[in-house]
Amino acid sequence: ADPRDPKTVYMGDWYFFYVSHDAGETWAIKSKGLERTVVNAIRFDPNQQGRVYICVQDVGFFRSDDGGTTFDFNHWDGWSHTNRDLAVDGSTSPSTIYMAVGMYQPGKNGRVVISHDGGETWTRSFDGEQGYPGECVYDLELSPNNPPVVWAAAKDCGIWRSTDRCATWQPMN
Repeated sequence: ADPRDPKTVYMGDWYFFYVSHDAGETWAIKSKGLERTVVNAIRFDPNQQGRVYICVQDVGFFRSDDGGTTFDFNHWDGWSHTNRDLAVDGSTSPSTIYMAVGMYQPGKNGRVVISHDGGETWTRSFDGEQGYPGECVYDLELSPNNPPVVWAAAKDCGIWRSTDRCATWQPMN
């Protein structure tokens, strides 16, 4: 549900993105600008009303600035990895977006990428340079009480933690 409007609910499935403006009583497909693929995560920007971010499998990252009516595609660095999860840190302005990426195959350089400008540009983090073995990252979580803390769950590699907004990472198990 949209944190600014609890009657607005967003859902994604294997091929569509849905919006309800009446607390889930009725639904509309909103797919203008979207590729037809699996929606893996939907997040809201707490600093920008109407801004919705989604990551989709095998395609990339999309942003809507009109509450999910239309979307713009952002393909970064020529990657076509599966985007698994998003986390949005609203304690920064503009909001910082973290995205978990990676393929199912071993050694395909899963990682976390970061945007400080609404998804226009991305930088890499959490890859082989920090000692991370490069498997698929499936889940990201931000500490609600301490936003510089980010956790990542990675295939066959356990839980990793960053205490400095993804500049460095430590294995937790």
